[in-house]
Amino acid sequence: MPLSVREQIVANIATALGNVTTANGYENTLASVQRFTQDGLTLSSVPCAVVTMDSERKTVGPNDRATCDLEVNVDVWAVHDTDTYTGSTATLVDSLAADCEKAVMQDTSRGGNARDTHVDTVTPFRLAEGQPYVGATVSLRITYVHDLKNPYQERN
Repeated sequence: MPLSVREQIVANIATALGNVTTANGYENTLASVQRFTQDGLTLSSVPCAVVTMDSERKTVGPNDRATCDLEVNVDVWAVHDTDTYTGSTATLVDSLAADCEKAVMQDTSRGGNARDTHVDTVTPFRLAEGQPYVGATVSLRITYVHDLKNPYQERN
């Protein structure tokens, strides 16, 4: 089955996050990178990242093109194990979010499918004492162009 330009971009983000390991020069190693599946996610091995498409705004023109602003969220999940990480939980969450940001900004063209990628926001999960998971959402905005009549055909 062919993939839309949008799906190729989201898949590229997931692939980029798969490079987050200390061996590749990051501060952390992600245990997994997941895409949403209806039957559920696996958060048993952390830290992990979950990549989801949010919304997309399309502008028509010129020349039978649709210019798209795609929002993608990367939720990075962790458990603060004080035996292995003695700093604050906020510092741990920031380090994971920064690694995700660093990874996705290595190729802002998303493998040649996008005009640009920006980090819009980094929002920590609401934190409460004793909650089982902590993390942050890294919200991305990707600008790309596809054929007006065919979302499978990139038109940058």
